[in-house]
Amino acid sequence: MAIGKIQVSKRKEKISHCKKIYSLYEEAIKDFDFIKIIDVNIKYEVPIYIEVISKKRKRLVKFLSEKGININLLPPSLHLSKHIKQDKNVFPNSLYYNKHSFILPSGPNQSISNVNYVIGILKEYNEKV
Repeated sequence: MAIGKIQVSKRKEKISHCKKIYSLYEEAIKDFDFIKIIDVNIKYEVPIYIEVISKKRKRLVKFLSEKGININLLPPSLHLSKHIKQDKNVFPNSLYYNKHSFILPSGPNQSISNVNYVIGILKEYNEKV
């Protein structure tokens, strides 16, 4: 219970930190053609994870991995679960996100220096494409 109270007492700081991370990524990649951030209204939402879309996800993820950056894919679309009858034509937006989106290093415990490192690697990738 004491741990929970400590975490709750840090909520404003953690929310502010997540919003700063989002703003750093948003500003850095706004002009890139190969990646787009999924918009979040930081006035009303807390961007705990920074979700992005790239039509060249496979190549970009490989590049980031080679630079020591681990990313996370979003969970598969629910309608693709094995126990649900699949009709791939019913949810085209879901399929698009399933194929092209991923999460950049982020979260309330992610350091700003690490975010800046990732941004630097994204800029390096941008110069190569």
